Amino acid sequence: MKHVMVKGYQIGKACFRPYEDVLGIRHSKGISSILIPGASEPNIDTFAVNPFETTRQRSEKEVHLLIDKLQP
Repeated sequence: MKHVMVKGYQIGKACFRPYEDVLGIRHSKGISSILIPGASEPNIDTFAVNPFETTRQRSEKEVHLLIDKLQP
């Protein structure tokens, strides 16, 4: 797949939404979103506790699990 940006735009960051078909691009003039059909998973994993969890949420969850294992 190919996408052409307007001449003079400098791309700062690109973020892909894992369970959607959207690619967000931050550039020097603002934000653009591009639809990429068929790029995401067709079926969301229902066995995953939180498929959208961030790294901070994951680390906090690990700390809570370790604290729960400690003896009072």
